[in-house]
Amino acid sequence: MKIKWDKEPTTTEQKILADYLISRPDIIADITRLSSTHTVLSASITPKSFESGFFTYEFKKDPSSDSYLIIIWKGIRTGDAVPVLYGHIDEKTINYGEHGD
Repeated sequence: MKIKWDKEPTTTEQKILADYLISRPDIIADITRLSSTHTVLSASITPKSFESGFFTYEFKKDPSSDSYLIIIWKGIRTGDAVPVLYGHIDEKTINYGEHGD
């Protein structure tokens, strides 16, 4: 699975947030499977807080391509917080593992 960030993570906080997602490919596989199975256009998760607070990972299906947009927000609710990272995942690079379709 490859994530192409709009801007490479440069701060320690951004790197930790990106690494969290990359080290848990099952989260991405589950969210994208939900999206394709139930035609869900967006979903978000908020893990337990990091040292600097809560961050929310929002996944949106890009209807014009085979990719998913990812926005990482600083805060609990999407849209009400400050975006920290933005990128996309090409659906062809997602490894569904043993749960695959």
